[in-house]
Amino acid sequence: MPTSAAMFRELLEAVRALHSPATSPSIHCSTIKIPRYRPHVGCDGNLYEFPEVEVSVKVYQICNVDTAQLTFEVDFLCCLEWCDPNVEGKSPEELKSLDWNQYFNPHVEVDNCKDSSAWLDGMDAIPRRRSSSFQSRINGACGGKSVNEDFGVQLRKTMRFRGTLAMGPVDLRCFPFDIQALPIRLKARRCRGLALGTPAAGARCDQCGLVSLVDSSGMMLFESYLQHDAHLKGRGNYAVCIFVKRPFLAHYFWDLLILNLLVMLATTAFWDTAAADLSSRMSISLTVILTLAAYTSSRPAPIEKAPYVTFHDWVEQMSMFLVTGISVQNVVAVVSCGGQNSEAPPYMTEEFERNRDGCSLGWCMSRQIDCKGLTVLLVAWALLALYSAFWLAA
Repeated sequence: MPTSAAMFRELLEAVRALHSPATSPSIHCSTIKIPRYRPHVGCDGNLYEFPEVEVSVKVYQICNVDTAQLTFEVDFLCCLEWCDPNVEGKSPEELKSLDWNQYFNPHVEVDNCKDSSAWLDGMDAIPRRRSSSFQSRINGACGGKSVNEDFGVQLRKTMRFRGTLAMGPVDLRCFPFDIQALPIRLKARRCRGLALGTPAAGARCDQCGLVSLVDSSGMMLFESYLQHDAHLKGRGNYAVCIFVKRPFLAHYFWDLLILNLLVMLATTAFWDTAAADLSSRMSISLTVILTLAAYTSSRPAPIEKAPYVTFHDWVEQMSMFLVTGISVQNVVAVVSCGGQNSEAPPYMTEEFERNRDGCSLGWCMSRQIDCKGLTVLLVAWALLALYSAFWLAA
C-alpha cells in the first residue's frame, strides 16, 4: 500500500496541474471588443442612440395604378447611408468578418407593401463601403472629417423592391383630371433609436430616377407630375410620395367629348320645321336620350366604387339634363307651330294663329320659338361649363 507521503505528493502534483497554464496549441484565449455608440443629437434636434441614417430612393417604374383597389406596382432602389466611427481603419475584407450583430446594421422594410412582397434577392445583408464619387458629400455628413474611402467611417446598404403597394385614401372628385399620390413608406426595425433622414440637398437630384408609368395593356395611364417629394414621418419612418395625373387626352377625355357631341346632335331637331306631329321631332331627341342612357349605364373602372359624384358623373348628368330640356322644347314648338301644316287638327291650327309671330323665320334659320330655345340651351350650357371649370380649379 502506498505511504501517506506518496499520496500527498500525487495530490500536490494534481493541484499544480490544475493551476498551471494550458500548453496545448489547440487552446487559445482571445478577447472581443464590443463596439459602443454614444448618444448624439440628430438633424431634427432629437437625441438618438445609434447613427443617423440617410435614405435615398430611386424609382425605376410604376405601373398598374388601380384607384378602385387602391394599389399600384412599383420597382425602386433603396439606399441606406450612415457614418460609423467604430469601423474606421478597418479594411473592406475586415468588414465582412465582423460580427454585425454587435455593430450597427440598420434594417428597413416597406410598410405599405401588399401580397407579402419583400426585397429582391441580392440585397446587402451587411454594410459596405461607399464609392469615391460620393466622397465629398459623405465627408460633410460625417462632420467635415476627411476619411479614406477604404478605411473610413462611411457605410451603405442597397436593396431593391419590386411588388405591389397600397395607395391609401384617394380623391376622385375631379376624375378624369385628378392627381393622386403614390406613397412609398419605409419603416426601421431591429434598431433602437434609429433615425431615418432625407438625402443631402446636393444628392437628391442624383437619386430621382425617371418614372415610366404604363398600365397592363402597355398604354400610358398616368404621367409624372412630381417625381420625388421626401419627408420625415417621425423616428424610424421615411416616406416618398410620387404625384401622378392622367394624360389630358386619355380615352376618358374622349368620353366626355362624345357626351357633348350627343347633346349637339339633339339640337338638330330645332331645324325640323316641316313636322306637324310630335313624333317626328321627338324621334331625334329620344334617340339621343336612349344613346346617353346606354353609354352612361356603367361607370368607368377607376371610379366604379366611388361613393360620391365625380366630374365624369357630373358631365353625364349635365348632358342628360340638356337633352331632356331639348325634348321639352320640341313639345312646345310642335304644339305652338304644328298648326301651319294643312293636315294639322283644328286645335293646333288655332294655337298656330295665336303664336304666328313665334312661328316665323328667326335668326337661326328656323322658327323664332326654336331660336329662343337654342339661345336658352347655349346659355345654360355655357353656365354649366363655367361652373365645371371653377369646380376643377377649386
